[in-house]
Amino acid sequence: RGVPAVFPAAESSVFLSALAARPGEEPWIYTRGVTLALDFLGMEWDQALALVRQAASCLDGCTVQSKEELDRLLAEHAARTLPPQLREKWNAPSMYGRPDRQTVGGAAVSFLLRPCSFRGKVVFGAREGIYPTFTSPARWLGRPLPDDPDGARELVRRFLRCYGPAQVSDVQSWLGCSPKQAKRLWGGIADELAPVELDGKRRWVLSKDLD
Repeated sequence: RGVPAVFPAAESSVFLSALAARPGEEPWIYTRGVTLALDFLGMEWDQALALVRQAASCLDGCTVQSKEELDRLLAEHAARTLPPQLREKWNAPSMYGRPDRQTVGGAAVSFLLRPCSFRGKVVFGAREGIYPTFTSPARWLGRPLPDDPDGARELVRRFLRCYGPAQVSDVQSWLGCSPKQAKRLWGGIADELAPVELDGKRRWVLSKDLD
């Protein structure tokens, strides 16, 4: 499970949308398990993510109580857009956990929720008793999440200020992302880095921090 992190909504471009992978940059450590469902469905990662992102638009108009109900609702919305043969597979019993309470589609949704949250499609709302609630950021905050094209670069800068000297593999481990995504994020501030020797190995810090 990911470690909970709290940050101001105004900084969501740094700590949320900056985490979104580009095509070919999956899997995240949190999404690797979806392979069983995708293989059964004969569906590519990008296709499944687009399907669930579209289904998550329904959260702009509602709040859902419990994670199980969220998976079920989004799987149901996604199923409506599928051709009959694929819909039958989507609605088949899950190969994970409780097949009596979850479908293959519901399992796929569960794995894809984190990438959807990076893209501003779903957030936690207020708890209701022992259950969490879920809705869209726009419904929860009353406005869409802010967009800052410098967010990804700022994420790496803040990592280095906290944990530097470091190298690209440290960013990958910290985020749980793929090596390809970590290299892109690291490369975004390549012109701001300065090498240092640490225990006989080369690491990097922000060059301005050496001044």
